[in-house]
Amino acid sequence: MKRTGLITKNDKTITQGSSIRIVLSCVIVLYVFLLGMPVISEIIRNEKSVQETFYLEFVFRYFEDSRMLYILPVVATLPYSSQLIDEIKGGYIRICLARTNRKAYIRSKLLTTFICGGEVLMIGAVLSVGAAFIIFSGISEKGVSEDGNLIRLIKLMILLFLLGGLYSLIGLFSSVIVNNRYLAWTGAFIIEFILLILTKRYLRDCIIINPENWLTGINKWPLSGWSVHLWIGILTIFVAGVSYKTVWNRIEQI
Repeated sequence: MKRTGLITKNDKTITQGSSIRIVLSCVIVLYVFLLGMPVISEIIRNEKSVQETFYLEFVFRYFEDSRMLYILPVVATLPYSSQLIDEIKGGYIRICLARTNRKAYIRSKLLTTFICGGEVLMIGAVLSVGAAFIIFSGISEKGVSEDGNLIRLIKLMILLFLLGGLYSLIGLFSSVIVNNRYLAWTGAFIIEFILLILTKRYLRDCIIINPENWLTGINKWPLSGWSVHLWIGILTIFVAGVSYKTVWNRIEQI
């Protein structure tokens, strides 16, 4: 067990986690291009040329698509959300707590879980931008670039990082409270699905708890879309606080 700043991790977990995150990020890239296959096929079939910034528009179109909600919660939770419940059920937590105090241990797990989940989605977006640039650069033509594309890309990257961290923490919380590692990977998706049903059938005016509006409506939120980042940040702090208390109580039962 090695402690560096706020995060305590062993070297094996770091190595495995890095490999898994890269693989899952590539899965996101494949999913994006799977969604965009009809557009790509049409361009190739009709031998069309595209604008110079089309690769960015391509990424924006599909990352802000509601169909991304099917994969993002699962991909974000796979790298690290089950780590805590695995250590609890496997008894390894006793060794960890012998080398550090409970507060530092829980804080480390929450922060690491948040970062791992956020990295997967953000790296997936970066790789998607790179892949789209390579694919479309050969058929693009010079045109007037839009000044807002860079800001829009930055907003998307930050939002994906925050969403990934939120999903990952929800997975951790779900697994601990139910004492089941499989909930670490499916808990965020289940909760998101419940929210979608509630907001579409019963709470139609509560748009801020509708996950579709977090992605597809990013440019419709106040403060030029930055308010959705603030909202996701508030949700993350809330989930982290509840998770902290839940994990603390769970460790007391060991």
